[in-house]
Amino acid sequence: MVKRFLGFDFREEAANSKNLIYLHQNGINMQLARGCRTYLTLPFVIFGILFFLGFITDILYICILSLPFLIAGIWMPVFFRDPELPIEKGIISPADGVVTGIEQSDAALVIRVFMNIWNIHVNRFPIDGKILSLVHKEGGHIPAFNKDAGTNERVITELETGIGEVRIVQIAGAVARRIVPYCSPGMVIKKGERMGIIRFGSRVDIHLPMDRVESVIGIGDKVRPGQRIALIRGEGGNKK
Repeated sequence: MVKRFLGFDFREEAANSKNLIYLHQNGINMQLARGCRTYLTLPFVIFGILFFLGFITDILYICILSLPFLIAGIWMPVFFRDPELPIEKGIISPADGVVTGIEQSDAALVIRVFMNIWNIHVNRFPIDGKILSLVHKEGGHIPAFNKDAGTNERVITELETGIGEVRIVQIAGAVARRIVPYCSPGMVIKKGERMGIIRFGSRVDIHLPMDRVESVIGIGDKVRPGQRIALIRGEGGNKK
């Protein structure tokens, strides 16, 4: 279905358990995340109302007040971009951002990826498997890079995989105020499929069985969805 708004064509298609939105204008082609249409249009609507009120009342500061909404509307497609990305071998990063923590114990290897506001907000499954559970927990909204951000609002997804149980925790931060899953318990998923979006960035933690994996990244490394972050020990797991 194609709709037009402000000279742009919006085309929505179903793919990979989500609806993809495609934006087209004069050779510009951008794939956007599901559920972003309100964020794309609302800033322009507010801008139009304020600018019109300022114009008819001849009050300059109302017109000036409308300009941040215009700027926000122009940048919204960048915030909600959802491009197709290459999927590498091994276990891939579920998020676009910077590795801020790597913790190892006898039971698990935990890799933490912080997503800033300009990163891609859509997260990907790091490995093939089946969703055992998906739980939303209420919490605070302190900055996601803070060590106590694990108590923030979060969505915990447990996967049954060929290497054992894998946990992915999507954590909301100071700016991100909503986590939107694209999946549900019982679904069989493939590595690289979209699992959900944290609107305006935040943090994703991935918990892997320590005896089955080996990290190939370090703290401070920039990663993208689909990029390999860990090897699977044995069983030719890095050839997928």
